[in-house]
Amino acid sequence: MVNPNYRHDVFICYAYEDRTALAVPLALALKKLKLSVWLDKDSIYAGDAHIPKIREALKESMFIVAIMSPTTQEKTFPKMEIGGVLFNPFEKRERLIPVCFNIPIDDVSRGLKYFGTIQNLEISSADPNFEENLVVLANEINKKVQITKTQLKGEREKQENQGQRTNRILIALLALVCGLVAIYFLFFREIFKTD
Repeated sequence: MVNPNYRHDVFICYAYEDRTALAVPLALALKKLKLSVWLDKDSIYAGDAHIPKIREALKESMFIVAIMSPTTQEKTFPKMEIGGVLFNPFEKRERLIPVCFNIPIDDVSRGLKYFGTIQNLEISSADPNFEENLVVLANEINKKVQITKTQLKGEREKQENQGQRTNRILIALLALVCGLVAIYFLFFREIFKTD
């Protein structure tokens, strides 16, 4: 089911080792594009229950950007977050945006193509154009967010129009019933009028 009231545009899922190299720079690039980004380091504090906060953020995020790197498959939280999207029958798998980071795209594609996820995006810290590629990556994610926001806005307007149409019909029916009741009482008042 599509949630028209997402609190976050993007949830960034990553292994701790990729935080400084990609997760934080990507979050900053997305925020420059005016997107709302959920990143654990900005949202979970000492003493917080991690798993409930992460589950809540996953539900409240339009897209989950999963940074897939050589260390991701060894970590519990990224696997839990990705699995929460892929293996939940009520989730829209299109919400998952896999980003291959320092890993061949084919290694990730084989595992995810079964789930019908959207096209993978690839970036490498060894690439001399890393900063430019980061901007391109952020823009690609932004396009997906903007398209989805437009679709959600259209769905919301359609629901509002249907609600307004229903309200007009109910008001018309209420006016008709009131008119019939008034006629009924006027008619019987004339019949049973005593002099």
